Amino acid sequence: MGVPNAHVILEKAPAMEKLPVEDASDAPYLLPFSARSEKALSALVRSYLDFLSATEAPLLRDICYSAGVRREHHNHRLALIADGCGSHQTSRNIVFYN
Repeated sequence: MGVPNAHVILEKAPAMEKLPVEDASDAPYLLPFSARSEKALSALVRSYLDFLSATEAPLLRDICYSAGVRREHHNHRLALIADGCGSHQTSRNIVFYN
């Protein structure tokens, strides 16, 4: 014979205060890429550069974070260093490292 479990919520969890994010818009960012082949890597870089040239693109720091943390790392790799200057994504200076 099993014993039933019961859970009771007594009150709502306290609201978490968000910490302010420092805006280092002139800081350089590392944008890592990786793919399973050189052809796929080249296509991935082109698609990112097209995406970054859009006026409604997210913040560069968020894109770099997601590319480094949320994507799987494959054997064919490339990293771009981009500065955060300018109000539009197209004004970024990009340096290729392979």
